[in-house]
Amino acid sequence: MVRLMCRKIRISFIRNGWTILSAIFIVHAVCKYILPSHVNPSSKQKQPPLDFRNLSIYSTDKITLKINTSQSTSNELLMIYNQQVSRLAAASFLPTYQNNRLRFKLNITSIATHLFGIIDNFKGLNRHLRIACVRKFQNTTAFHEVWSFTLSFLVKTIDVKQVNLTLQYETFAAYSLIRLPISAANKQADVINIEINRTFPIDIVFSFTYQWTDSDVVNSFKWPEWPLQRACIESIEYRITQNDFPCLFNNTLTHLTSRQVFIAERTALICWLDKQYDASISYPFSAEYTLPSKAKTRRLSPIELSLNTTICSPEFNNWISTYQQWHENITTTISHSSMTFEQQRDRILDLNIRFLLYEKPTTGIADRILHLMTTYLVAVLTNRLFLFDSNWLEFFDIMHSKLNFEQTHVIPWYSSLHILNANLSVNHSKYITSQTHATSFRNIDKIYDYDKEFPERILLFQGHMGRIVQIMISNTSIYRKFLTDDLHMSPDNMFGCLYHSLLIHRLATLIESTSTTISDTSFTDKLGHSPQQMLRVMLSPMFFPIGIQVRGLDTLNNNDFSDRLSGAAREETFINLFKSYIGCARDIIVRNQALLDNSGQLPVGFLLSNAIGVRKIFLKHWQLPPHCLHSFKKDCYKIRHALYILSNPDPVLHISYTSQSILALQQAMFDIFLFGFCERHIITTDSGFGRIAVFVSLEGRNIYSMSMDEMLSCRNDSQAISLVDSAYHWSGI
Repeated sequence: MVRLMCRKIRISFIRNGWTILSAIFIVHAVCKYILPSHVNPSSKQKQPPLDFRNLSIYSTDKITLKINTSQSTSNELLMIYNQQVSRLAAASFLPTYQNNRLRFKLNITSIATHLFGIIDNFKGLNRHLRIACVRKFQNTTAFHEVWSFTLSFLVKTIDVKQVNLTLQYETFAAYSLIRLPISAANKQADVINIEINRTFPIDIVFSFTYQWTDSDVVNSFKWPEWPLQRACIESIEYRITQNDFPCLFNNTLTHLTSRQVFIAERTALICWLDKQYDASISYPFSAEYTLPSKAKTRRLSPIELSLNTTICSPEFNNWISTYQQWHENITTTISHSSMTFEQQRDRILDLNIRFLLYEKPTTGIADRILHLMTTYLVAVLTNRLFLFDSNWLEFFDIMHSKLNFEQTHVIPWYSSLHILNANLSVNHSKYITSQTHATSFRNIDKIYDYDKEFPERILLFQGHMGRIVQIMISNTSIYRKFLTDDLHMSPDNMFGCLYHSLLIHRLATLIESTSTTISDTSFTDKLGHSPQQMLRVMLSPMFFPIGIQVRGLDTLNNNDFSDRLSGAAREETFINLFKSYIGCARDIIVRNQALLDNSGQLPVGFLLSNAIGVRKIFLKHWQLPPHCLHSFKKDCYKIRHALYILSNPDPVLHISYTSQSILALQQAMFDIFLFGFCERHIITTDSGFGRIAVFVSLEGRNIYSMSMDEMLSCRNDSQAISLVDSAYHWSGI
């Protein structure tokens, strides 16, 4: 009954017009360190009758699957992933303890919805929610409260079912324990990010309680576990636990490094790919087609290929691992929150730490990643502490890094460097030297000895060009022998191995990108394919995906070009402009006909293009039919010499021109992720996007590179170019 009444409560935040809420944050009772009382985070006092104020956040959100079989299906398991990502986004309280930093995400709307309680039980204009942190060491059992803070709400009742809440935080800056990032200081934001301005031992275990101060009831916070562990998924799959699945939630928090988070994310992502593939082969196949034996295993992702020591050598892995461990140790040593800027500087000088700072270019995503990987390689080669651009922090909304390299946290004093150097001569022992180095076409052929030519303590890299292949093969490169002979790496795989040693796609973002499934019925009247359908085709060994990346004219991205042409003329113009790409893909099919016959694979062209008109026209004529996604009937199988097109019909956003930078980045990184699965690649010469996707794929095969107006036969290898040759085109690799 209590839960039923609670579900009928609707608490709204009205942010527009005359009822805009200016959220303000007042923190009470801050810095109550090591209180004598002991708090058990799981203990609760007896709840008063009909008082909704001690509701557990997820008490109405248990996991109960309606399953008739004894084992969960893959689609049901994927639904568990989707639900968990939704819980992450809506979590009232989501803590993290990474790289010695304790952070919270507070979802104000969710706090009010789940915790406020029934209106009839509260009278007054103010209400205060006390959040307390309790901790214990891993070898002990008792939790001790170490500090707390209070959220103060102004309450305005609209009617019997609705209230407006105003969160007050105008005195927030007066307290030193809690740091509110500027990006989260929007007074209308539902989500507030808080960082505790204190360093804790890594063997601490945290838990958190909450209590409305007008009530005696103390509750424990719990939050969604992420990423989901394979053991948790298997316990759900095989019904090791019953219905509640406690592994989906957590109420204790332990320390993790960036490397530990990276490895957990990689393991979870591979498990999720397994379940995606299992779901794709669960459909009944046509009796006209026999499922080949190879279809029992899915196509591996580039992430998994990078774990193969024949691709990324053991010497390379050891070299990178040594640098990353050093990086982790140094960032912990120099970024202690209790240290002043002067103390941090002195420690850096004592340890003789040098830095290499990446500055993102203002051009597209491909240029940014090219420059990022080159900077990373130089940092490892010269043993400089690699740090990331503080102006591109949204990159971490999409990607995980294996390094703790956020400038604003590792060297917060960098923006005040001029103050640290004030009143010091350039020759003073505490003066921190710095220099900016810009790579451009003017110096693209120059090979540097970075230690000799850039002795400054801080080196800031600017540019939009890749130089990894050049560093590896140039006769004048001082790093050539080490990279090739000592590390046993090649120019074909160095870029991809570096990429996968540093970055991984966030699983939560991949799930968001693929959560919408277009059914076969609704697909009949739709143009193009959903992200999940494209992913499942890429995973399936029943298909032979050929990556086709077409960079169209800029005019193809707006309506002016198309509006000047009639429908038929527009189609003919687009097809004539880009028919060489389709012709090349068909030539590849002819050359590999014996392979396709033996494997029973269906060739499909995975089309990437910045021009929505190109994709729509090609989908209109050669779209992969919906029934061919799951079962091969005669009409799918008999025309394998032709070419079906697989592509998303949605517009592409360019990160340099759109206001939706997060969405643009998410789309681009997902395209790179999918393109890496392709067996063969056709790219546009005058573009870096397809080229980095090829190198990230770690396939190591020759590619076909052409311009829009170039007619190229792809019936033999003579027209293909090596990865090394392609690395000198456009902005390089």
